[in-house]
Amino acid sequence: MKKALAALLARTHYVYLLVDREKHIFKIGVSINPTFRAQQLRHKFNLSMSVQAGFTKKQAYQIEKYLHSRFKDLNVDRREMGRGDGSTEWFSFDCFPACRNFLRDAAALVPLARIRPAPSKKKDWVGNCFDLLAKMYPQ
Repeated sequence: MKKALAALLARTHYVYLLVDREKHIFKIGVSINPTFRAQQLRHKFNLSMSVQAGFTKKQAYQIEKYLHSRFKDLNVDRREMGRGDGSTEWFSFDCFPACRNFLRDAAALVPLARIRPAPSKKKDWVGNCFDLLAKMYPQ
């Protein structure tokens, strides 16, 4: 039983919002281990403000893609961040509350998302989630 649960948890992918402690920016990304990912980056993070939510791999990458697209106008200039892994995933803190609320609401729609796969329907889980959230957060 423990091995089966460990295997399911290992497949959890977290969408994370890592808040930089020194600049007015944060990073939107996906990782199996956000704490380790934060240690890899050359930034000091305010971990008490940073958030994460667990999903299936497909859900996590679709949510990350949506957030990057939705807030592309607030994306931090790549030249300011330097080159490297994740240099295009930094955003102005101005959109952090909206991203945090979206992530919280998306996670609430999938109870135990980290250990239960999303239902397979003609319209995928993320499509259903976005329809509901679009009503909650009109542009």
